[in-house]
Amino acid sequence: MGLGNVGVTVESEADVAQVAADMIRNKVHAAVLDGARPLFNAIIIGILQADKPDQRRLPDSKLDGDRSKSYWSQARFRMEENIKLLKAACKVFLATTVSAQDVHEITGEKQVAPDIYGKTGSGLVGLFDFAGYMTWSIQGPGRIRREVSFQTRSDVQTRQRLAFPIKDNIILPDGPGGWALVKAAFQKGLRKEVK
Repeated sequence: MGLGNVGVTVESEADVAQVAADMIRNKVHAAVLDGARPLFNAIIIGILQADKPDQRRLPDSKLDGDRSKSYWSQARFRMEENIKLLKAACKVFLATTVSAQDVHEITGEKQVAPDIYGKTGSGLVGLFDFAGYMTWSIQGPGRIRREVSFQTRSDVQTRQRLAFPIKDNIILPDGPGGWALVKAAFQKGLRKEVK
């Protein structure tokens, strides 16, 4: 990304706690979790205490009953707590995840949602002030159009906490400059400058 030698690899919840403490000590302004699902995987492995790949079996409620339900509840709770810890450690926190098709728990409609096991991805959307959905399309040889949407939609789980909501997709440029456009949209929606 052209940011230089930055970033750390997080493999456990202990790593997350250490990273959060380092961020606070170093007064980090912004941080990105590049992949929420790998963090959730690490949490599940920690709960199951399975260090060997052949032992990494997801809990199955049909086979494990109440124990499995307990594992899933612990994992979801601990994932939310880790996200809150990282959010509290800096002013701007961004997390990415791939998406998948999900079914809305209440309406039964199909939606695009964060691809994290169970309903954890849907629950995480509510922890953020903004949840956007990025798409891309090929426009011709060597040309790609990338857009991010924060609009309220029935087919995609998005979120925005703005007095004046973003109503249009934000078209991202090739190369750097995408964050400036997203930030400008947030400022317009807040009617004030965002740092």
